[in-house]
Amino acid sequence: MQNTIATAISGRGKGFSQAVVHFSINPAPENCGIKIVRTDGFPIEVYNSSTVLTSPAWLESNGFDLNTAKPLIAIFRVLGIDNVIVEVDGTELPSMGKSAESYLFLVRSAGKRQQFVEKGTIHLSQPIVVSDKGKWIRLIPSTKFRLACLNSSFQKSFPFYNFGTLVEFSEALFVTEMCRAHSSLEIKKAWNALSVDDLPENTQKIRKQKLIREMNYRELFASLCGLTVLKLDFSFDYVSFNADQAIRDKLILTLLENASTYLSERTEINENQANANDITHSKSLAIGY
Repeated sequence: MQNTIATAISGRGKGFSQAVVHFSINPAPENCGIKIVRTDGFPIEVYNSSTVLTSPAWLESNGFDLNTAKPLIAIFRVLGIDNVIVEVDGTELPSMGKSAESYLFLVRSAGKRQQFVEKGTIHLSQPIVVSDKGKWIRLIPSTKFRLACLNSSFQKSFPFYNFGTLVEFSEALFVTEMCRAHSSLEIKKAWNALSVDDLPENTQKIRKQKLIREMNYRELFASLCGLTVLKLDFSFDYVSFNADQAIRDKLILTLLENASTYLSERTEINENQANANDITHSKSLAIGY
């Protein structure tokens, strides 16, 4: 069944441009989708998950930096929030600190209210690979949701350590690890600080291992954020090598432009979540571009 938040919440903060931005997150009716609306002037819808495939205009985002909203969209998706309206009075959402934990706290504090309408998602029906200049991402349909991110480029900043991790995704992992991971810049600052701190060798090693773990989860979080804008269900394996924002955007564009090949629509027909993965309706999508 679909869900929305139980109560409206609001906040403010500085975006990457350092401008103060006000926003509110509001309950929405059934089948509304996750909708983001700019309110600085005449209201403009910049994103709507319910029309993400049929209306490619959201890619331009009407001057709004959608990358700043992807962490919040990912949080909605993982927590099972299907219908919500986000209003923002600027061209970006605030960064809300050095991780996504503040947004997670806000959404969880708003609660969740069930709406008795079937939930629809988009299913990956065929494997896909995108690559560019030695970087690549591969998605393979699966009964589980697993992510593997390998990034050799980090060794330039963090020498002598191999980077990469494979996880089977869960809401608990998302809440306790991914959302708490700091930005790459903050992790690098912490790493560089260790080289000047007069700490015992064993203590430095333990702290470096912790930062490596955090960097790996930050990569997983960034990968997840890129995928959730398409409303993909969590039933595929994701593997990437040296992926950056450009290759993640290329993946999204390739899926959109070839939706009839790679994607199909799935609708739950049983509110028993234990059987939701087995009892679904499925149909191919034929999107005109």
